[in-house]
Amino acid sequence: MEPFKKCCFCCKLETGAYILGAAGLILSLVNIIGGSLILNKIIITDDESPPSTIFHIIYSVVGLICFALLIFGAKRRNSWLMLPYIVYSVVSLATVAVVLFIEEFNGIHETYVKVGLVLVFGVAICLEVYFVLCMISLYLKLRKEKCENENEGFFKL
Repeated sequence: MEPFKKCCFCCKLETGAYILGAAGLILSLVNIIGGSLILNKIIITDDESPPSTIFHIIYSVVGLICFALLIFGAKRRNSWLMLPYIVYSVVSLATVAVVLFIEEFNGIHETYVKVGLVLVFGVAICLEVYFVLCMISLYLKLRKEKCENENEGFFKL
């Protein structure tokens, strides 16, 4: 049973996958270009490259691949191509939650900044959880369709 039948309460799950994948592709490209420009500036000024910048670029490239597979999987109705996005999103959610928890107790001392960060990241985490559940619903729907199609073959009992 799929948790959701529609994405954003109004469109088909497949349409939601296309929109989510396209938005993810665009944001990943922006992150890759921005990170590359920052890395280029660091190299030109002979400063030492921070590992976080390189990690951010690699993470964005992985995201780009996962979002492309999400779109391709939704278009081809191949549920297995959607799994990389689901895993990527769950790892992203866990990472953001850990970073938010660490920042809450470590670096920032102003209360209003902490509250603002918790609100912004809280809303972002809730949206991401919703989109992951929508894509899990689409995954389950496609798996169910595939099983039903296989059961309608020659050896159906």
